[in-house]
Amino acid sequence: MSGNRLTAPGQLYPGDFLRSNNNAATATFLANGNFVVTTTKQVWESSSTGNGGAFIIMQSDGNLVIYDGNDKPVWATDTGGKGGPASQLCLSDDGQLQILDGGKLIWSRH
Repeated sequence: MSGNRLTAPGQLYPGDFLRSNNNAATATFLANGNFVVTTTKQVWESSSTGNGGAFIIMQSDGNLVIYDGNDKPVWATDTGGKGGPASQLCLSDDGQLQILDGGKLIWSRH
């Protein structure tokens, strides 16, 4: 995965990443199940370690979910129903993760 966005119903697997347009920030899905954002240092994490075989889905309802290897949700943005098929996870140039739906901000973390 490359680019700065993940469009519904896109998925990320361990080792996949998003990179900001200016290349200053990276959001990486690690093999241990943690999703981290780094600039010159780590600025955010999902705190979902210990979930080998995990994957991330940007769902068509606006919810970003990390599922473990048994398809059990272990972390989510809890934004289900706030977005739709146009929902996107975006990584800004300053390292902010955002979920946008048709340009409308529905979630962000920095």
